[in-house]
Amino acid sequence: MGAPECGMVLAAFLLVLFAVLCIDLRVQAACLPDAILEEKLQNIVVDGISMPLGFWNANWDSGNVVGAVVRLICVEALGFRINITGSDDVSSLPGLLALAGCTRKLGDLRCTENVAANPHHVAVEFWRKYNPVEEAWVQTNYPERFPHSFKLGYVAVDELFLATSEKQAAYSARGLALQFYTSYDVAWNKARDFFDSYTSIPASRLAKCTDTKAGAKKLGPLVQQFAPDLAGFDPSGAANCPDGQWWFAPSCRSTPDECIPVLTGGNGWMLDGLMQRAIAFNMPLALATAASWGDYVSLPSAHRCLFLSWEPSTHFLERQTVQVMFPENDQPAEGDKRNKAPTTVLSTLVHQALEKAAPRAYEVLQQVQFSQADVMAMLTELKGGGRPEDVACKWLLNNTRKWREWLPKDDPTDCLSGQGLVSSSGEFVRVRAEASACAPCVAGFFASKLTDDRGLTHTCQACAVGQSQPMWGSETCTVCLEGYFQDIVGQSACMRCAKGSYAKGLGHSVCTECSGGKTTDGTGFRFASDCQCPPGTYQDAGSGACMTCSEGATCRGFGAAPEASPGFQLSQILSDGLSVFACFGDPQRCPGGGLDACASGRRGIACAECEPEMSPADTGCCEPCGRSDVLPFVAAIVSACICLALVYYKVNNEDTARQSYSAWLITVVFGQSMLNLQLIGAVSRISVQWPEPARSCMKFLKGLAFDPEILRLGCVASFSAIDLYMLRLCTLPLGIAVLVCTHIVVATLRHGGRLRERLSALVGSIGVIVMSLFLTICSWILSPFRCRHHPNGKWTMVEYEVILCWDSAEHIELLVAGGIALSIPMLFIASVIHLLRSFPVRMSAGDVNFLNRYSFLFARVKPASRWFMLAFLLRNLVVATLPSIPNAFWQTFLMLTVFVLSLCGTLRFEPWKVPLLNGFDVLSNFFLFSVTGISMAFLQNVDLEAVPEIMLIAAVCVLVMLPIALVWCLARHMRSKAKPFRWFICHQKSASGAFARLMKIALAESKTCLGGSKGRSAEESGHDHFFLLES
Repeated sequence: MGAPECGMVLAAFLLVLFAVLCIDLRVQAACLPDAILEEKLQNIVVDGISMPLGFWNANWDSGNVVGAVVRLICVEALGFRINITGSDDVSSLPGLLALAGCTRKLGDLRCTENVAANPHHVAVEFWRKYNPVEEAWVQTNYPERFPHSFKLGYVAVDELFLATSEKQAAYSARGLALQFYTSYDVAWNKARDFFDSYTSIPASRLAKCTDTKAGAKKLGPLVQQFAPDLAGFDPSGAANCPDGQWWFAPSCRSTPDECIPVLTGGNGWMLDGLMQRAIAFNMPLALATAASWGDYVSLPSAHRCLFLSWEPSTHFLERQTVQVMFPENDQPAEGDKRNKAPTTVLSTLVHQALEKAAPRAYEVLQQVQFSQADVMAMLTELKGGGRPEDVACKWLLNNTRKWREWLPKDDPTDCLSGQGLVSSSGEFVRVRAEASACAPCVAGFFASKLTDDRGLTHTCQACAVGQSQPMWGSETCTVCLEGYFQDIVGQSACMRCAKGSYAKGLGHSVCTECSGGKTTDGTGFRFASDCQCPPGTYQDAGSGACMTCSEGATCRGFGAAPEASPGFQLSQILSDGLSVFACFGDPQRCPGGGLDACASGRRGIACAECEPEMSPADTGCCEPCGRSDVLPFVAAIVSACICLALVYYKVNNEDTARQSYSAWLITVVFGQSMLNLQLIGAVSRISVQWPEPARSCMKFLKGLAFDPEILRLGCVASFSAIDLYMLRLCTLPLGIAVLVCTHIVVATLRHGGRLRERLSALVGSIGVIVMSLFLTICSWILSPFRCRHHPNGKWTMVEYEVILCWDSAEHIELLVAGGIALSIPMLFIASVIHLLRSFPVRMSAGDVNFLNRYSFLFARVKPASRWFMLAFLLRNLVVATLPSIPNAFWQTFLMLTVFVLSLCGTLRFEPWKVPLLNGFDVLSNFFLFSVTGISMAFLQNVDLEAVPEIMLIAAVCVLVMLPIALVWCLARHMRSKAKPFRWFICHQKSASGAFARLMKIALAESKTCLGGSKGRSAEESGHDHFFLLES
């Protein structure tokens, strides 16, 4: 063969080789064997404008690879020319806005006017849950632009994950299932052993708390609304990060090395939810945010930790991630992120104009369905280094039968799944004879199969009651979940059960109402057990009924246990369920809170008792007894003995003839002052919350009344309430016994054992003590009759709050003992009446011993006003009795009345011998009246219904007293002519004085008058009788 022939053969060979290579290159450029050639690809026409089918490409792996599959089908199977656009934003919101013809700059949404020119028609993999506000805005303001949405078949979830290696290690070592949140509770497990320390993660690769959500001031309120943790946030609401980068959960805050590191990304994705879970579920978590995207995707691969991630994703595929499962709640309250994060149904957004501009593409897009396994398999290949187009092509070649079913049929009435027959006017019809085409079933409808003589097709049927369908082109309706209902056909969504109702099971057309006055804490509840007692009530443990919350308690309802308010105690001491006791006197001993919550060291009803070997403190708590705590009791005993000895000494050595006026006056004023202190102490027993410094003064006056808290008797011995009461009752007999012993000792040592002759000193001493302490003694005896009413309807004693009034055996015993002891003041009053009646007869007989023995009755008042001493005792008895009246307003009103009457009596009769004492008594009564009146401003538990009754009684008294006063004045006027003296001596003053001196001498020399005055001179006895005459 010659050179020319060889050249021609070589040229032909090269031409054939070039053709084969070109064919091979073309084949390699296409994926499908029967792919439509590029020169045959067509544009779509929207409102007369020709343009490629526009795809908005997702900027993340799963959206990229799934979008590549859809694009290949549209190009190579359907023959559309396409245009791909996108953005760097890792969010599906730009795709929605692009299809709607809208933009967003700095949060400001704007939409263009020329919608027809929009080049964006399809956005694959839309994550609906992340931008609900913007989505709702577009749908509300531009419903004609809002894209149609078709489900892709798989879902997405963002949650807390861990690597399979950590899960397997924990299960092998301890049988610990780290995929469940309960395995992290530090009270039961120590999951920290299977993770690295938070210190192993470089601080340089973590963001500062102040640069993330952790530094936001609103974070604290968001978290603590459902998971209280005051120490975890500063006063502004920002998270407390001790080292500036890590936030530690309460369960490991004191020992940070015991915390499990948890990493999140961005600006602190889901930090609030992670904090709520760590607090609520007692999980020892240390939370931090990666400094950059690169740090976020690399740190969990290099360290054993928990991390926030999402699926489908390629970021942590090599670690074979496992989701941590939390409790499910389909209807959480707004802001409550403690439960499992809901899954997100992923979908394809399709421009509304595409239904007419490219019906074949529109039909395919609504048929596209991928399984979760399909997507994860493609992502695994993508992670291995493949391009999205190559991975998509491989999936198409391996799943030909699956995606071929998505393609439209030749017969326009052969409706695919998700479509339904429509007439020429666009209305859905039920038979093929009335149809001219197919259209996707709208939301609220589903595609039902229809088989006729032409084969299989579909019709759109309305979803029945109890069902709904939010997506277009669906094959079935979704039954309403538990907690939801739908009572109308053809609806796109089920509705939550209203508050106060629930729906157990699926597919309800009506919700069941809660019974027994119960309700639900919001909407959308599923079980009868979700019906709880509403706020202001609590559920009785026995009957299950809702009980009204008592005064002094806080009932949040919805299964929350009732709590006592500060100043009250919630107790189960009684057998009839929960009871609320008010802590009168010192509210600090009841800090409020849960069942039987008391201040430190306290116990019993109303937290009134201290624990054994403890004594009350000023803070309301009880503190351990110290060595010096017995000193108040010892000091009280010693002081009482000294006072008794001084009284006896004073009475035994009293000489009315020689005693100076000043000394006598000081003694009387001191006695009156002590009585006034006792009267103020009686006023303090009214139900009054005194402010400082009055509270401290009243507390001191309680010490004078042998108050066990002031004297710290709990540090001396263990006394019950009955023991303390009997000890008080024995105080008077013990005091008398001390006086008797003193009398015996003095009479033996100083008077040669003449006990009977010195009996006047003993009787006078006892009389002085009883007269001085009569009010206090009566108050002690009547203490079982003084009870306070509590919010639970029960009564407890004022002095011994641990004893229930009328309902306990202890109180009955005290009542019996008090009734018997009440005979003591009654006998004393009877004795006083007898002595007062005997006074004129004894004085006429010149019985000076009678006068000296009972000088405690007669020494201070004028003989003509001696009956004032009885009024004096009766007044004290009434004052001691008034605090036993249940109503505080009545107590105060009657106390004021007593002091007013006492004041008026003193002003009218001037019973005291010395004008200065009358003035002192007037001032004392006025002071007591003022203190009692001021106390009305601080009354507790006032029954305002008593005010009209008091006003009515006061008006009646005024009407009755007016005529009585008038009659008394007339009688007084008629008697004014009578002489105001009993014995007449002489008209002349000088003669009267002489006669008086003569009578004094006669009395001094009279043996009759001197009888019974042994041991006294005639001059002394005569002086006593002259004193009576002058008086």
